[in-house]
Amino acid sequence: MKNNKSFIFAIILVTITFTLLNIIKIVSRPKVVYIGKHCFSYCENPEKVYLTKSIEVVGSEIFLNCKKLKEVTLSKMIAYGIEFNENVKLIYIE
Repeated sequence: MKNNKSFIFAIILVTITFTLLNIIKIVSRPKVVYIGKHCFSYCENPEKVYLTKSIEVVGSEIFLNCKKLKEVTLSKMIAYGIEFNENVKLIYIE
């Protein structure tokens, strides 16, 4: 982890939370396939998230109460399963 401001995660994120970390940007690696329920719930600082096309399954409420979240880049295939605040800009990757 690089100075606790950016977080790159690997293979599988299970049902855990990163609430206590001061993360401002979340970037998934190409081999991540699953993100568990509530994984980033109540992380108040992330502003941008990039989820690679390799992600096939996402748990519910993974971004619940991520109040500063402004932009999420992700596949349309998983977008339908994720709830976002109305002010979040979605960018779809092909």
